[in-house]
Amino acid sequence: MKKFVCTVTRVDKFTIALDENKMDADWLENFKNNFYNIEDLKGHADMIAQYRARFGHECIEGYGIPLENGKPPIGVSEDDWRIFDAINIHVVSEDNDCEVEVKEI
Repeated sequence: MKKFVCTVTRVDKFTIALDENKMDADWLENFKNNFYNIEDLKGHADMIAQYRARFGHECIEGYGIPLENGKPPIGVSEDDWRIFDAINIHVVSEDNDCEVEVKEI
């Protein structure tokens, strides 16, 4: 059986807008107590960007479904209870043409 190590490189770029009036100190503390130990909005932006790059337009545990470019993602109705409008992801670019390096081991 042949085996290969495949290194996939892609670059995605997002602007993550977080509403600090909705994601206030109480919200941050509640999130930290129930989900992940994230200290500040910068940490949340990091988590949301990673999740979006890995899984696409899905509901994110602890957050719900973020807006994309100010609207619910394609296939999600505006009245879906899972939408969390305190998060808006603006997709600057998503790398559809991944670079793959393959080495036989």
